[in-house]
Amino acid sequence: MEDAKRSKNFSRQELEVLVEEIITKKKLLLGRFDNITVTAENKKRGWAKVAQTVSAVGFARDGPAVKKKWADIKSIVKKKAAERSRELKRTGGGKSSIQLDALEEKILGAIGETLVGGVEGGVDTGHDDDSINKQLQTGDTLVVLAVDQVAEQEPHTPTITIQENSPEGDLTISQLISDTFYTPATHTTTHTEDMVSLQRELLHEVKLLRCVQEQLLQVEREKLLIEREKLRLKQATFDLKNKEF
Repeated sequence: MEDAKRSKNFSRQELEVLVEEIITKKKLLLGRFDNITVTAENKKRGWAKVAQTVSAVGFARDGPAVKKKWADIKSIVKKKAAERSRELKRTGGGKSSIQLDALEEKILGAIGETLVGGVEGGVDTGHDDDSINKQLQTGDTLVVLAVDQVAEQEPHTPTITIQENSPEGDLTISQLISDTFYTPATHTTTHTEDMVSLQRELLHEVKLLRCVQEQLLQVEREKLLIEREKLRLKQATFDLKNKEF
């Protein structure tokens, strides 16, 4: 019965609460890992709290469900905003026939319009690939390759089905997230995001290990210098005694 409830479509009110909660907790839910406050475990707890708040105004939802819904509607809004941007470029800045409603504009504001171009003509993975690569390009080739492979293996392309009696230009976010119009693909960005998070944490641990190794190496060097100094003093003492005799 619980699973049946969770399979229900998100209502407009649930979506509005979901977006408000994400904006409020944006740094934790959408921010980069810092291994202090923004960790995988804290993010998981954050999504669970969002689910509790959303569940209070509708059906029971869990953390993975609201996280998946956010990934879906985020991809839809990014694609729609990119199409609007392309149309504005074609018309020389005139009014676009593609309009975003208030909730869509709020979602766009949360993800940032500068990230919208990433879906143009391709697959939207939900990641800022350039920023990820900049963070991981530290000589750890294996880690970088692993992240790239995850991104390639887990593409996410929402499937939108339009009914014959509904003109495409009139669709709003509420209609797009309804099962009547929108059928999400089997693969979502959730797994990809988790894998990238794990790779980032692994990279951080590797850096810490390197730091410890460098410190140990420095200690060994200092020990070697001390031993050399002891040998030098012993040799000097020995030479002095030989001179006395």
